[in-house]
Amino acid sequence: MAELYRLRKKKPEALKYLLQAEALAPPGRHRARILTNLGVAYGDLKDNANAVIYLERALIEIRTAAGLDHPDTERILVAYGDALRSVGRKAEARDAGRKAETIRTSFAPQTNSRGDTVDVKDMKR
Repeated sequence: MAELYRLRKKKPEALKYLLQAEALAPPGRHRARILTNLGVAYGDLKDNANAVIYLERALIEIRTAAGLDHPDTERILVAYGDALRSVGRKAEARDAGRKAETIRTSFAPQTNSRGDTVDVKDMKR
């Protein structure tokens, strides 16, 4: 329901359903995604302080459920960086961006000059 309301530009209604979903969700990746959506929803409503709070909670949840270098962690870090920037915490936003980039490059296919796929992790050895 929350996504339908968001698509119809009814952000307060979407937020209400996300809060209900968060209350019902068990710990894990699913709840981390709901918390991320809550953070983004609060940001859309210009409630940036709550956006930061929910995205911090999403990071804690996803790191526990999936680890520090999971693609979901990267996506949450990007949103978290945006929220931090919106409340003036620019240094922390840059740090979140660097962490997200590290995760992103570890999962993105890399190619060398010959067009061969190269694993970035192997290059660092």
